[in-house]
Amino acid sequence: MITSPEISDGKSTVSANLATSWAQSGKKTLLIDADMRRSIAHVTFALNNNEGLSTLLAKNGEPEKVVKETFIDNLSVMTAGPVPPNPAELIGSKRMAEVMEWARDHFDLVLVDATPVLAVADAQVALKYSDGIVIVVKMGKTLKGNIQRTAELLKMSNARILGVIERFQKSAERSGGYGYVTKKLISKS
Repeated sequence: MITSPEISDGKSTVSANLATSWAQSGKKTLLIDADMRRSIAHVTFALNNNEGLSTLLAKNGEPEKVVKETFIDNLSVMTAGPVPPNPAELIGSKRMAEVMEWARDHFDLVLVDATPVLAVADAQVALKYSDGIVIVVKMGKTLKGNIQRTAELLKMSNARILGVIERFQKSAERSGGYGYVTKKLISKS
């Protein structure tokens, strides 16, 4: 599961990129957009979002009917579907457990793009379906206290935190894109 402390930290971009990388390495990959409140996977991969996770959970449909192939070999996406009135309730349902079991049986790797932990309860509800959690933070935006609170909440839920991905935006003068950061340690002599 990929999550973040706050909205707009870049978790959906990271989810899409990780799913693409795994698919390109030969793994049959499924990306589930479980952020039903602010879904974006359908836009990223140019897919129809009339049906998706929300309709699958609400109507007890067949998972294979809402999983969509993408233009990337080995990568399928289950879009979020229309915004339901009760996302956390749907994600916490017995039906969601069945969908996750189906996904594990049909794919080598399943990535879940979840809601931000501190925004709504959906991500915490989805923890029980996750083998591990990756937290995405955005340098210069995500508050340090919110990162700590997110880690605490996940640990209290016995979540297995696999790591943190720190994103940063380069200044417009430098390149206008995104990149990685390296930090120098300066010692006093």
